[in-house]
Amino acid sequence: MTPDVELVAFLMCDSFSRQPNGKAIITGVFDRIWASQVPAVHPSMTAYFRLRATASAHLELRLAFVTTNGLRQESPPLPMQVRPDGVVEGTIELSRFLMEGFGNYDFEIIVQGKRLASYAITVAQLSPAKEKGEERVH
Repeated sequence: MTPDVELVAFLMCDSFSRQPNGKAIITGVFDRIWASQVPAVHPSMTAYFRLRATASAHLELRLAFVTTNGLRQESPPLPMQVRPDGVVEGTIELSRFLMEGFGNYDFEIIVQGKRLASYAITVAQLSPAKEKGEERVH
C-alpha cells in the first residue's frame, strides 16, 4: 500500500543540526542569493524537509531543481523510512551549487514519483552599493 503523504515543511537553509533532546536547529533560512556576476557558485546549502505519511512504510524521495533556462536535474532516489508516528524528516546537503544565470531556481521534493512541494530561490544581481560589503548575502 502506498501511503498518502503531506508536506509539513520544506525550506533551504545554511545548516541543520539536532540537539541531544531531539530539537531541530535550522540556521539561515533564505530564498535569495546575491551575486555580482554569473555564473556564480554558492558554497553550501541544505534542503530540509518534514513530511507526514498515513501509514508506516518506505518512501522514495528525490530532490529536483529547475534552472532559470528550464533545465531539470534530479537527485538519485533516497530511500526514507516512515517513523511509527508517521513522520519522515531529513536533509540534503548541496555543495558548490552552480548558478548559471540570474532569476529563479525551483527546488522540488518528489515522493513516490509525484511532485509534493517546491521552493524558489532567486539569484539577484548585486548592486554596486551592496558590493562594498560581502560578495554574497542572503
